[in-house]
Amino acid sequence: MNLRILVTGLTLALLWACGGGGESGTPDVVDVASGEVAGGDAVEPELPPIKKQWKEIEVARIEGITKVRGFVCGPTQVVADVEGAASKGLYSWQVAGAGGFEKVYDGIGLVAVLDAQVLVAQYGGPNNTASLVGVDAEGQATDLGFAFENLEIRNLLTLDGAIYTLSKDWTTAEYLVHSGTIGGGFNQIGPRVVETGMGFFVTSDKVLMLANAAGALGTVCYENDAKGTADSQWAACPAFPDYVAEKDGQPYSVVAEIYGKDERMALWFRVTDKGVKKWVHYVADSQTKWTELEGFPAVEPTAWFHDGEQVVLGYSAAGDKAPVYTASSEADSPAEPFAFGLPATADKTGVVGFCRADDWLYAAWFEYNAGGSTLSLWRIKD
Repeated sequence: MNLRILVTGLTLALLWACGGGGESGTPDVVDVASGEVAGGDAVEPELPPIKKQWKEIEVARIEGITKVRGFVCGPTQVVADVEGAASKGLYSWQVAGAGGFEKVYDGIGLVAVLDAQVLVAQYGGPNNTASLVGVDAEGQATDLGFAFENLEIRNLLTLDGAIYTLSKDWTTAEYLVHSGTIGGGFNQIGPRVVETGMGFFVTSDKVLMLANAAGALGTVCYENDAKGTADSQWAACPAFPDYVAEKDGQPYSVVAEIYGKDERMALWFRVTDKGVKKWVHYVADSQTKWTELEGFPAVEPTAWFHDGEQVVLGYSAAGDKAPVYTASSEADSPAEPFAFGLPATADKTGVVGFCRADDWLYAAWFEYNAGGSTLSLWRIKD
């Protein structure tokens, strides 16, 4: 209801009741119920903005942990892989159930979802062989045949029934990319890379890898055919933002991540510019035209997510900033705080993962405690 019109209408109504309106006609009065002015146009009521709110799923908590290794959504479940003194391994929360997280597997590592299976990339440290297993709804694990000595899987992705990995060979300190399928084995894509691999993303036709630049401070991007072989050569990603300091005084980044959904991609860089750190964000369309996103806090993200339409970033130790910010993948407006209801962040406390199931966006909240930390599950409906 427009307050000015309401007051004016009430004033006129009182004047009319007191005979102040004369006998020349009926004055305009406000119908408070309908917001209409008699004899005039309808007045649109001014409603307060709708505030979206994160809600905690109070039964979904994992206590006594030190680190969250992975957090993903499946068709009917939310999955977290954690390590800690009291709790460790793979835990599942059923979206349609009334219970809390239940442990389904002992393995600790990165996780991804493929069809009805949760993939767990396990690693026992240098001089050990990494293993990749598929865990079904009953907790039965099947070895997927990823048997490469001294290899640690650093990134694990799935797309259109295929599995993609970015791994480090601890013997040579080189980085390798493999693709495979459940029951079909794994093949190397492209030659080994001597630069330190960081971010990793896959579209329908290409694999992208971020790495530290050779011979300079900075981040570079390489791409290859998503269905390539070991002989397929890596090429520089076209139009990739330049944060390589080839001479003194140039801004550079040695910490960066790439993520996305289908053909839509996003980047964030921690940039050092004349000794000052800042965080820079980009999005790209299917033609790989990178556009900078403004409005995110000057804090390093601890979680990032892209649903094809919006970019969502989560934070720990964000000070007076909100724990979650979002921006359109069209880069047509600055990022803004995303809803409310989450606790305040603190040192080592905040968002450590996002995933989506149906119409719900889930956030993994890590509450740090030196004696044993807690993972809680929050969600919001779009």
